[in-house]
Amino acid sequence: MMASLKDYWNGLEAREQRLIKLGLPVILLLLLYLLVWEPLQEKRQQVATQDASLEETLAYLQGLKGKLQPVQELNAQRWQALAQSQGWQQVEAREAAGLWKLTGQVRNPGAVERFLQAAVEQGWYWQAVEMQGSPLQVNVELRPL
Repeated sequence: MMASLKDYWNGLEAREQRLIKLGLPVILLLLLYLLVWEPLQEKRQQVATQDASLEETLAYLQGLKGKLQPVQELNAQRWQALAQSQGWQQVEAREAAGLWKLTGQVRNPGAVERFLQAAVEQGWYWQAVEMQGSPLQVNVELRPL
């Protein structure tokens, strides 16, 4: 095989040999860059971005230290009473996997906002809020933080 390769090389003209001698290293360097260096740089950038995101999250959570309310355990009846005290009607409350899901009707969105603030005072934070129709049909998911 080496002999056939040597014969092929000797059969090339001088300018073709020169082109291969100069072009092959350039092609190899380009391949090395594209297949090794570029993926490594992308991975480093991705890790740096993740680290920055984690640091921002940590700083945010540390900023909340002392501001968060302790979680008050509430049963369905207490959730219903809390919602009704904020102007909700036809309130239903059920727990699923540590989340409380409340449904009810309100006359204006301000009642929902007041309820969410009252829930925060109990240590509960909204995960999802859906409002539709008239009167407003409200679905709220609350979770402890």
